[in-house]
Amino acid sequence: MKKISNRLISLVIISVLMMTITLSSAFVEPVFAVSAPAAKGTVSSYDGAYVRKSYSASSSKIRLLGEGSTFKINYEKFVTKTSTALKNIWYYTPDYKGYVRADLVKRTYNTAVEGKINANGVNIRKGAGTGFTKSYSWNKGKKVNVIMAAYSSGGAKWYKIKYGTRYYYVSAMYVTLTEGAATETVPPSTPSIPDSITAPAGKGVIFDDGGAYVRKSYSTASAKIKLLSKGDSFKINFEKFVSGTGTSLKDRWYYTPDYSGFVRCDLVTRTYGTAKKGTVNVTSASVRKGAGPSFTKVYTWNKGKTVNVVMEAYSSTGTKWYKIKDGTSYYYIYAKYITLDSGTSDSGQTTEPETVIDTGITTADVNYRIGPGTVFEKQGTLAKGTKVDIYKKEKDTNGVIWYKIKVSNSYYYVISKYVRLENGGSSEAPSDPEYPIKGWVNDNDVNVRTGAGTSYAIKTSFSYGKEVSIVGTQKDTSGNMWYAISYSGGTYYISAEYVSTTELDNVTESPNVSSEEFKAMLSQFPDSYKAGLTALHEAHPSWRFSAKKVGISWSSALSKQCSNYKANLTTFGGAYRKVAKGTYDFDNHKFIGLDGPYWVAASDKAVAYYMDPRNWLTESGIFMFESMCYDENTQKESVVKSILSKSAVPSSKSSVYMQAGKTYNINPIYLASKTYLELGKSDYMINGKYNGCYNVFNIGAVDSPDGSAARKGLDYAKSMGWTTLEKAILGGAKYIAGNFIGNNQYTQYYERFNVLNGYSSIGTHQYATAIHNAATLSSVTQSNYRDYNMLTTGFSFEIPVYDSMPDNTCKAPSELKSNNNYLDSLKVTVNGKIVAFTESFSRFKQSYVLSSTVGSSVEQVTVTAKTNDDTATVTVKGNTELNTGTNLISVTVKSSSLLYRTYKISITKE
Repeated sequence: MKKISNRLISLVIISVLMMTITLSSAFVEPVFAVSAPAAKGTVSSYDGAYVRKSYSASSSKIRLLGEGSTFKINYEKFVTKTSTALKNIWYYTPDYKGYVRADLVKRTYNTAVEGKINANGVNIRKGAGTGFTKSYSWNKGKKVNVIMAAYSSGGAKWYKIKYGTRYYYVSAMYVTLTEGAATETVPPSTPSIPDSITAPAGKGVIFDDGGAYVRKSYSTASAKIKLLSKGDSFKINFEKFVSGTGTSLKDRWYYTPDYSGFVRCDLVTRTYGTAKKGTVNVTSASVRKGAGPSFTKVYTWNKGKTVNVVMEAYSSTGTKWYKIKDGTSYYYIYAKYITLDSGTSDSGQTTEPETVIDTGITTADVNYRIGPGTVFEKQGTLAKGTKVDIYKKEKDTNGVIWYKIKVSNSYYYVISKYVRLENGGSSEAPSDPEYPIKGWVNDNDVNVRTGAGTSYAIKTSFSYGKEVSIVGTQKDTSGNMWYAISYSGGTYYISAEYVSTTELDNVTESPNVSSEEFKAMLSQFPDSYKAGLTALHEAHPSWRFSAKKVGISWSSALSKQCSNYKANLTTFGGAYRKVAKGTYDFDNHKFIGLDGPYWVAASDKAVAYYMDPRNWLTESGIFMFESMCYDENTQKESVVKSILSKSAVPSSKSSVYMQAGKTYNINPIYLASKTYLELGKSDYMINGKYNGCYNVFNIGAVDSPDGSAARKGLDYAKSMGWTTLEKAILGGAKYIAGNFIGNNQYTQYYERFNVLNGYSSIGTHQYATAIHNAATLSSVTQSNYRDYNMLTTGFSFEIPVYDSMPDNTCKAPSELKSNNNYLDSLKVTVNGKIVAFTESFSRFKQSYVLSSTVGSSVEQVTVTAKTNDDTATVTVKGNTELNTGTNLISVTVKSSSLLYRTYKISITKE
């Protein structure tokens, strides 16, 4: 039986490209000097760590990095003015163009760059910002070692420096770096607020009934400065894009100097000031639909072309662009390609209009996109029966025809399949669609309003799966489509973006468990389980719990699980790690990697924490006790699709997971969660490049100190003939169903802890060696059930109960403590002379005999013991008031985590 790892495979490909940049029609992102060296980050959290779009825990997630995953760090970002706590610092990684919270990361600095202080009386502080404590004041000429760039909460640039063994911060403006300092192409996320605005300012007016907050930064999670009411006006200096491709107003913010903050654009009616004339100053400049090189290119203009600049704009990475008016449309151009005139103009430059080549009518609700193909971002939905003018016909990469159409003075594309041509542009009006039609809400917390647009009052909100009756359509002032629905005796409106006219996987509520039924359930469990179960019952009265008697004592089961330390691995630090022969290099003071360098043996206390079922009677932990068998009532394809969208496997393969679930009686949501946990976004196991095979569950990926587990998994896939994704999904599901579900390992807990197949099986036949695997997988499962409003479903959970369980739950170890209670040396001195033992000292041997007797006049001996870990302490007893005959001396070593190890010395006195 092969042991299987749940490693998150991360294939890091580092390419160094050296090229000469010349101006051409292709946009070239300018180089910004970060100046300080980059660093390396390694995820240390057992739950992994999310890379997020911005430096906030509520910011959108880019991807989940597993424990041990590495990434490049360009700079630190502080989110407060005074706190140096790691949870208030974020690392920016160019690998994923996002931020990771510092307290979830182990960081390694590269070689420092030397710099010099260029002014007198420069303050050196404990954090990036003038609000932090001053540690030193240095004068001009003082040399410093710069190890990284850092940005204050207000966006000012600082340098992190190393002085002695400690780290401090100095404002970058007071440091001159030596030649050869590293550069990066990624500037800080927050654009510095310009001292003077070169483009015209605009005016904003709040139109939303609920008003709008001015925030410290361009995020709804940012601190609120002021609530503006409907009708309040303010000055606008520039636009800020928070997406590299999205042109939606909710992805843009206006900066107002009136309150020194940002307001989200979709809550504002904006009026531009008088445009300022400018001239293109390069041979070829791209004009785009948004501020950034990833947006669709509309035109290419040559040197000397006159433009009308209406406002400044900043890309998601902080580069400066100009928003320009061209005819009746607005576009964006990189600011360095424009030379502004001193005067102003609004001459209304226009380009030749495109010609209508045909007209058509949509035959169904159809999405319109920024380009021809489903790979392009969706911008909205046209309702069935909408008449469209067609300007161009283009094929996507698969040869499918798309029509170029115009919506609200901008051009988009719709797939031809859902458009009936009118043969040469006939003006005949389409017949009205047959209303009412059914629709289903496809997201949670979707607002229903009194009119078509976000400026109208909210009547109520709907959750995912809510069925609605659509009685018509209407566009708002921005051209966005809304559905008119019949609700509560009247007609209300809901954004068409959040309604599907194809039936969703709806979820119905299950009947509650009665008080008497719950009392009967609770009676199966020891008292130490009851508080957790009662809390879950109160929150989810439809859930059912049953006790499974393991038939083995807790102490015996735990001891057997711990006996094979290679079956329990972790990347957590401190007391989570086992210190013993074979797990720790005592001479070099480092842990031994058992699956690559970061996965090491877990301590007995860490194993106990994860193995104790009572620790997981929580909202997320409880799902490790859900059956992994198939249930068509609760396991919906929409949930599978959502999970896969976060993984390397295309969400279009959700139907294969559903097929696998039905065929092999296995939960497809569990399978999708396992794929997500095993692979993350890395496609190494499913790109077919290694040997033409695929492995979506890391089956056969046996732990290896050299980190070759992934290749072993693909070799196993080859032996099984998994030459396509479909074969890997179906074959892997069959393997798991036969080898685990069919082997009394039918929950995530039993899959991790094999406790139902007798004492001899414990610690063997596990799907994963990661000690936290069940807890992490359970959390992924619960979060997806929650997102799809499925927690009202009547789930059933089977929870193991061991014999003779302790009264209290096993607590989590401390990452700040050490389990090292070993000695490096042990010596006995008699009358100033060292007396040898009969056997040489070894830290792993705990009993010793002095090689010679001591004289009858000796009353005490001196025992000298040196610990391997400086945080450990030593207590010696029995070395005084020696008696004639045999005396026993105990040398007890206590680790900082309160683990004890006692060495015994036998001394004979004449």
